[in-house]
Amino acid sequence: MRKYLFLLMAALVLVACGNANADSENVNDSNDSGEVGNNKSNNEGENLTAHIDIRDEVIGDSYQVMRLIEKAIDKDEEPNMNILFDYTDKYVEGYDEQELNEQEFELVSATTLMVIRVDSYITIGSERRDFELDKEKWYKTLETGEYQADEGTTND
Repeated sequence: MRKYLFLLMAALVLVACGNANADSENVNDSNDSGEVGNNKSNNEGENLTAHIDIRDEVIGDSYQVMRLIEKAIDKDEEPNMNILFDYTDKYVEGYDEQELNEQEFELVSATTLMVIRVDSYITIGSERRDFELDKEKWYKTLETGEYQADEGTTND
């Protein structure tokens, strides 16, 4: 129960922060600052473009959790919750030990939000659309280091 409460609080912080970092500089492959984002290839052959300040360990752990949730949704079954809780234990409850920078915190927050919503993604079939939106936001957060709370949520 304590884990769920802590995850809920983390989600509230994520939502509250929303666009608080909108004026900070983004670093990605197409900027003019001369810095280049990290290009990583995962074990599934997918190329990931990551913000230069996000450590490989955080990228790998976060990607593993996101893919675990995605695969569970595809199979319409519950993911291995032990792995999801290990992630939140490591990065949310162990926040002080991890010494996350702003960009890593944003990625961990986006991933944690997906962990919190995992039950709604699976139990209600129409929530797959919500997962896809959260997944897009996750990739954008990985690339820019900033979570865009409202971006991509409207369909015109």
